[in-house]
Amino acid sequence: MDNRPGAGATIGHGLAAKATPDGYTILLGTSGGLATAPAINPKVPYDPVKDFTPIGLGVYTPFLLVVYPGLPAANLKEFLALSKKPPGNINFASVGFGTPNHLGAELLKVMTGFQFVHVAYKGGGPAVVDVIAGRAQALFGGIPYTGPQVKAGRVRAIAIGHPTRVSGWPDVPAIAETLPGFSNTTWFGLLGPAGMPKPVVDRINAEMKKAVANPDFAKQLAAMGLEPASSTPAEFHDMIRTELKRWTRVIKEAGITAESAQ
Repeated sequence: MDNRPGAGATIGHGLAAKATPDGYTILLGTSGGLATAPAINPKVPYDPVKDFTPIGLGVYTPFLLVVYPGLPAANLKEFLALSKKPPGNINFASVGFGTPNHLGAELLKVMTGFQFVHVAYKGGGPAVVDVIAGRAQALFGGIPYTGPQVKAGRVRAIAIGHPTRVSGWPDVPAIAETLPGFSNTTWFGLLGPAGMPKPVVDRINAEMKKAVANPDFAKQLAAMGLEPASSTPAEFHDMIRTELKRWTRVIKEAGITAESAQ
């Protein structure tokens, strides 16, 4: 295993794209590396559609929309309305410029006119700490680090970015219930370099589906705040194309450029 973080996951994705397609190099691909980062910066060192062999979707990692408990907003509608009332803008935390966490707020802006000040942090831990303290008022954050804070009453979950409610948080409404079509949920799947042999792809895909169908494994994933998922290689390929186009459109409408990240 070779963990290569950095540059919005594009370093690791770039290395995998250049590997020999013999089935011995497998990439744990992310929505950040395959959709949002290339949408912001088309000059990443790989083509997310052409330079990989999709194997299959693995899991969704839903983002909770959490807010500072002292914020006078019990639900999404009240939260969105706050940004248009004095004193105005919401300080919206994220784990970095151009990350899915950040772009979820931009999608709210595109869909509703929601106004906010983006505050980028170096990781989910520091971001949620500042929401707890009230220095930032909101955050789209992964369940592993926001969920415990919600249960402890240190932040309040008002919605979830997944297209539907999730099994582990059935009382938290999906944003799409208020804003049809909204989706801000990160995802992970397996890919190989372009040209990977089909028999190898099909065998790994079958093993992935077998794992997700195992109730004990699915329960372990749910305990970590993950939603089990599966797909065919072709379905995963189409998903990457669709997500890339969707976030490219959102980024363009929000006026975000690669230069603005500097």
